[in-house]
Amino acid sequence: MHIGIQGKVSFIIDTDERLREELKYVNQVLAGYMPQLDVLSSFRPEESWFLRKPEGTHGIAHEARVLVFAELLGRLYQTEKGLGSIDLDVLRRAASTHDIRRSSDLVDIGHGERAASFYLDNLIANGYVNDNGIDSEKVAYVNSWHVPDDHHAPHMTSELMLFKDADGLDRVRIEHNGQGMDMSYARFEQTSHFVATAAYLFKISNAIMFSGVDQFDAVMQAAGMLGLIENDYAKSLINYSTTNVTE
Repeated sequence: MHIGIQGKVSFIIDTDERLREELKYVNQVLAGYMPQLDVLSSFRPEESWFLRKPEGTHGIAHEARVLVFAELLGRLYQTEKGLGSIDLDVLRRAASTHDIRRSSDLVDIGHGERAASFYLDNLIANGYVNDNGIDSEKVAYVNSWHVPDDHHAPHMTSELMLFKDADGLDRVRIEHNGQGMDMSYARFEQTSHFVATAAYLFKISNAIMFSGVDQFDAVMQAAGMLGLIENDYAKSLINYSTTNVTE
């Protein structure tokens, strides 16, 4: 735990009303059903999977943040539609593989299809991931169609729609005006509850990485500090800040 950074996070939660309200929302709706670190960690992407720069704009840290948002959006969706309404494992594995075969950080229309092929023909076929029980064809479908505009996909499955929103939330890392994802493109209303959260998850995870922490671990630590994964300390900060706001 980075005490100095955690102190800054607690100050941010206490003073940024939009962030505080977003965190309060997700912790209330998902009370008792928050993401677990051990589950997310089992979908950690490996550097060797990447065609280029696992530390880049579309590298491990990006995949990890998308994993966090996919998990949260998927669980929120389940609270409304039922546990069988969405396949969380498909979202998790797509998050950890969707950009691994990018050849450029700029326009690269074919990277989703390459990721799908690499997942099926290499990671699965050669046993590099133990995805028994996971619908690998659904994972490949999400990877293949997360790049084109929605109307090009044969079918906008619930997993694909949720995933595209999760991926879009991390646009804050390349939209330096702070706007991040254009919410007019959001496919689910719940996505709008993560605007400030996405910005701070990016900033805090970067600060932790700058101190020398592994990319994936840095994102998970940042998510824990914000209370986006099961974390009693972060939850107490959110509750304290919420009850001590001047009306």
